Amino acid sequence: PSTDTYKKIYTKEISLIETSEIKKPKIKQDCLFHRKQHNIEIIDQNDDKKGNNFSPFSFQAQNAILEATGDIFLFLNRKGFNTALFCTSCNNIQSCNTCHLPVIYYKQEQLFRCHYCNTSQKATQICSHCEQGILQPRGFGTEAIESEVRTLLKNSNELIIRIDGTTEKKYPLDEPKRKIIIGTQMAFQYIDWDS
Repeated sequence: PSTDTYKKIYTKEISLIETSEIKKPKIKQDCLFHRKQHNIEIIDQNDDKKGNNFSPFSFQAQNAILEATGDIFLFLNRKGFNTALFCTSCNNIQSCNTCHLPVIYYKQEQLFRCHYCNTSQKATQICSHCEQGILQPRGFGTEAIESEVRTLLKNSNELIIRIDGTTEKKYPLDEPKRKIIIGTQMAFQYIDWDS
């Protein structure tokens, strides 16, 4: 807390609530991560990039996806295909015309979208700032991860589902085949795996 807040507590303008007095929300008993211990691993991709792997997945993650026999959930809190676009000439970051924050590229819709003010514009490859440079994509969103998984598993029978708030469809999560779900935080409300 700031010094102003401490002063207000001391002068009794506001009251202090201890964390032990705060009621914690009840957690759903059927939530995915409360059923059993899941194998979560953080992988450093710096060595893979030195080996010319520019995929969003490390070699270790690619092998894990290919060798897994059960359902997989890939969590990424970034919608769209690319999370930023840089100009190769002037280094400008493509931004929203309204609020001037960086836009997100949506490949399927061919749009630049601002997640702050919810405006969109038709996607182009030319920089809107200098009108000469080519926009270079950076960062990965759920669309890019879905595309990469489909490329990785092109000859398999898995059900690949993207749940990120931009997809408006029913999710066939009760189908018997192996599922690979790519999603943002929104996906948690749909996931209910018993195994």
